[in-house]
Amino acid sequence: MAFQLLPETDSFYEVLLRPTFAVAFSVMATFMIVANYILEKSAVEQSSSPAVLVKGDLIFNVLTFTLFAAGVTYANSAQITRAIAVGQSPRMKLSRLRSLPWPLCSMCGAEGDRAVVSFLLYSLIFPGAVVLVALHVASLITNGYDHAFYWPMPLKRYLAWTMLWRLVVTTCVFTTNYLAAHNPTQSVLIPSADHDEAQPQQAGKKD
Repeated sequence: MAFQLLPETDSFYEVLLRPTFAVAFSVMATFMIVANYILEKSAVEQSSSPAVLVKGDLIFNVLTFTLFAAGVTYANSAQITRAIAVGQSPRMKLSRLRSLPWPLCSMCGAEGDRAVVSFLLYSLIFPGAVVLVALHVASLITNGYDHAFYWPMPLKRYLAWTMLWRLVVTTCVFTTNYLAAHNPTQSVLIPSADHDEAQPQQAGKKD
């Protein structure tokens, strides 16, 4: 693969406001929401129990979905780094990635190649645990302390809330992975010595 690396940037807008981000995110978000909407609607309709957003198994549902979304996005990292290598998107400056709040700075700004295990574990904290806490806080505000851990609602409202938190998780995980893939210290984004030597030779032949 011929490297055509763009200069590093410290602008998140310059990285995120590109077709490489918009198209990939749209495809993944649409797949996640449509598939989960169909599954959730079918499961509730086939059950004799009412739709309950906050209940005992919410932690399992949120963290399991977070791991799934994180695994899918990480598996597509090669497509992102390939786009960077051919000049479709600039690399982010390492100092800018490290300026992000924790745990994003650890997920995006670690030096060297990324590890899938650490990315999955950090994803359980953000957005996994954050979304889980937010849902319980919303239930506490709506239902009071006595019913904070049990929040039944009509099917349409349940589906809207469920798709909302799943979209938040998908957006956070995808964006974090996308930024982490722009880390300039990854070996896949560092041209080899053979490639560096080949470029002057090719330029000499053209002259």
